[in-house]
Amino acid sequence: MSDRSGWWNLYDFDLAARTTRALAPMAAEFGAPQWIFGMSSYAFASRGRIVCAYTQAGLGRLAVLDLAGGALRPIDTPFTEFGSVRAEGARVVFRAGAPDHPAGIVSLDLGSGQHTVLTKATEILDRADLHLADYLTKVEIVEFPTTDGETAFGLFYPPRNPDYAGASGERPPLLVKCHGGPTSAASSTLNLGIQFWTSRGIAVLDVNYRGSTGFDSRSA
Repeated sequence: MSDRSGWWNLYDFDLAARTTRALAPMAAEFGAPQWIFGMSSYAFASRGRIVCAYTQAGLGRLAVLDLAGGALRPIDTPFTEFGSVRAEGARVVFRAGAPDHPAGIVSLDLGSGQHTVLTKATEILDRADLHLADYLTKVEIVEFPTTDGETAFGLFYPPRNPDYAGASGERPPLLVKCHGGPTSAASSTLNLGIQFWTSRGIAVLDVNYRGSTGFDSRSA
């Protein structure tokens, strides 16, 4: 893993020639700051196949990288944040979440593409009597100009409540928050605190300011 291009990408190192080669060069983060032990954003599923998680504009994807041909094939999942990736053969296990999915441990079969949630941080969304899924809002990627001609990014959560509607043409109030840092990033995993505000007609912007993980490191 190297960020020599400004992005944490995966590289191949040739011991004999002492040269490196980017395996899937792209404007995306395949790594993260190693502030804690045991972090893993990729794993070898076989000798010629890597399962990897990467982030673009604050949202994550899971993909399979073919080392022979160099093709990167994204895997369709409902999740927007990934971590702790492990693999053995066709089975992949990882931690994942999304605005409408609590953080959980997920098992995925590479052959069928089917996934199973093994356990999750909370089962509150499974309570049929609460109908919480009707009130959960989706996340939107936004970017805006900041100082020195640079660009800042954020995760925007619009208000959502099926029982009420704002006045026509009226903008909702906006709550702006930002993560601790300086090299962390806004999480897109279910946050009941954010959903509390959006279900009450208040939009939320979770800012990824310059220096946040998941963006070009040269703009920090």
